Amino acid sequence: MGSFEIEPRRTLANVPRCVHHSDSHQRPCRSDHAFGFSVCGRDRVSKYEFGQVLAAHFGYDPKEITPISVKELPLIAPRPSDMSLNAAKAERFLGRNMPSIVESVNRLAELEKQGWPQLLAAAVAANVDK
Repeated sequence: MGSFEIEPRRTLANVPRCVHHSDSHQRPCRSDHAFGFSVCGRDRVSKYEFGQVLAAHFGYDPKEITPISVKELPLIAPRPSDMSLNAAKAERFLGRNMPSIVESVNRLAELEKQGWPQLLAAAVAANVDK
């Protein structure tokens, strides 16, 4: 497949999220705990490493992804050099291991084959029109 370009400033927060882990997001909402945490996979990877895994899995050339430091971007708010997440707190609270990056990407591919992108787009469009 060919290469594609993504504007770096728009991708820092726009990370794929898997709806099949929605139970992991609901449990904290139904508890008495007054804290929050990001639910992530058990592998600590950079956005660059995550992009390479996604590219390879979906048939793109990982070499087409150019690594860049967050320090090189014209961001308004400062960001740390390491923005990877640690799932240990979420795993302890939820009482389960989070999936690996490979397990998550495999599941993302399964959901794509089942038509989830179209279902989600239709659901969003239906709610936007209200």
